[in-house]
Amino acid sequence: MAYRKSLDFLPSIFQTKTNEKILRSTVDQLISEPEIRQLSGYVGRKFNPARTKSDNYINEDYIDRQNYQLEPSTIYTNDAGDIKFVSGYVDLVNRINNLGGNTSDPSRLFSADQYSYAGFFDFDKFTNYSSYYWLPNGPDDVSVFANEVPTDQDIDVVAPEKYTVTDGVMDNDAFGNKAFDVADSTTKSLRASGYTFSTAGSSINPTLRVARGGTYRFNVDQAGHGFYIQTDQLVQDSTDWQKTISSREVMGVENNGEDVGTVTFSVPLSDAQDFFINMTQATTDVSLVAHSYKKRRLMTYSEVQNANAKIFIDTHAGIDGQRNIDGKKILFLPSKSIGQTPQPWQQDTNYKEGNLVTYSNSTYKVLTDFSSGKIFSSSNMIAYDNEDHWYNSAPYDDTDNGFDSSNFDRGTDVEAEQRLGWFQIDVNSEGIIKLSPIGTFNQNTKAPIGEGISYGNREIYRSVNKLLEVVPPITASLDYLYYVDSIDPTLTGIIELVDQARDLRIDVATYLVKSSTLVQTA
Repeated sequence: MAYRKSLDFLPSIFQTKTNEKILRSTVDQLISEPEIRQLSGYVGRKFNPARTKSDNYINEDYIDRQNYQLEPSTIYTNDAGDIKFVSGYVDLVNRINNLGGNTSDPSRLFSADQYSYAGFFDFDKFTNYSSYYWLPNGPDDVSVFANEVPTDQDIDVVAPEKYTVTDGVMDNDAFGNKAFDVADSTTKSLRASGYTFSTAGSSINPTLRVARGGTYRFNVDQAGHGFYIQTDQLVQDSTDWQKTISSREVMGVENNGEDVGTVTFSVPLSDAQDFFINMTQATTDVSLVAHSYKKRRLMTYSEVQNANAKIFIDTHAGIDGQRNIDGKKILFLPSKSIGQTPQPWQQDTNYKEGNLVTYSNSTYKVLTDFSSGKIFSSSNMIAYDNEDHWYNSAPYDDTDNGFDSSNFDRGTDVEAEQRLGWFQIDVNSEGIIKLSPIGTFNQNTKAPIGEGISYGNREIYRSVNKLLEVVPPITASLDYLYYVDSIDPTLTGIIELVDQARDLRIDVATYLVKSSTLVQTA
């Protein structure tokens, strides 16, 4: 803090050591300006599976405090709730050291040659005897059947039926396009409480078990209600802890969210995504991915290079929602159209981002998902340039070239290797955006994205196909997933992923009531 001494305002005769000590601990604390620093980082233990090299931990003043952040402490309070004494592990070791103890080896310091022994005596039964009853022969036997999990199944997903009560008569209504738990009239509407499956009998929202390496086809017929397999049980697309990561992007799942059709789950092995986990980390972090959050699409190099910064930011709301772009590092992801074959436009057809569509001798690229109508419209599409956008277009008319469609303001092309790297953004004095190549990825190397609404905290890597791609969410190693309805939060359940080689082992603590006798039949 900016320290001020009130002693200096006293006459010299009163500027004694005694007065200095008193004023330093009282008045000086009130008149001195506090020095407040905003800290952003982690505290606590570093040896955990979720830690990455890029995690920022707040440093302590000395090594013991650094090693024992957030460790348990002893706190003493009086009857009024006032804290009278606090001591942590570091304080304990320092006290032992001050008293002459050897604190160089904590393992030796806290080891002991004795231990407490209570014998075969259950103190809970002795003190809470009223909560127990005596079974001379023990509880009933529990029969356990060890069956293999099928590795190839067609599973019919049965949505809950709706029943409408009219004049005391219960009629069955079809599972229509409207929300199935809302009556079409003012009469009372009742329904079952969850999903049932053709492989699980009449159980409501049962736990489904699937084997790693198996394939399971969920057949759904519930118009208006998508059937999702995801990493959490919330009716939302993003994870609860990170909004830029989709909970519905699950490895092995095809047609996720289908309402009438088939959702296929090819269950991966637990180590199927270790390639991404063990991938080499790039030495440089990248600020942004070239994405227009306002227009909901990726941006091209020629859209950014030599653009007027003010117009560009107003048009796209910045880069991935970030308006302060000067000095940031940016990379460009390839279009989803690469490798696709253009298809003729059709009416009443669902088109996905990146689809190529031909109409009247022209080719268009779909910018956002949409369904076509009866009449052709290019409102959700742009003319396809065959990915020919890697050139440094001049911001003004190039007097060396004539005004024609082939070379006007074309400029120089960006080298192929530079396209697989990141660029420095500089806004010059005239307000023009300039991109300068400053680095590239090595093959199978990843880098985190530091900012952005759509791509912040994601990772990008260079694949063997010489493309920059997004590292997918790591879901193969998860032991539990969830099936979730797209609208109704009560229609959900657990999908357990098991290794078939370990399937015959029984987790007694989890699945069985404690029993003195266990009978296993096969």
